[in-house]
Amino acid sequence: MEKQDPSTPKDCLACRILGGSSLLLCSVYVLSMGIRAKTRNAKISSYLFGSSLGYTGVARLLDIFPFGTKPDVESVAST
Repeated sequence: MEKQDPSTPKDCLACRILGGSSLLLCSVYVLSMGIRAKTRNAKISSYLFGSSLGYTGVARLLDIFPFGTKPDVESVAST
């Protein structure tokens, strides 16, 4: 089990709310620009990038992977 360094602060709730909501707002902006895009490639790339920003925002808010605890790979590999 890893020991946490006491000099590094834990992730606070206010930091998660601010970071997650800003990522979600950026996602909404990118997706709205994707709707206005004229070419098909621009729409697809905007949708992909906007959805990845949205997932990252939700992951930040809910403190799930990649921000929270890592999934237990050893237990998955043994089954």
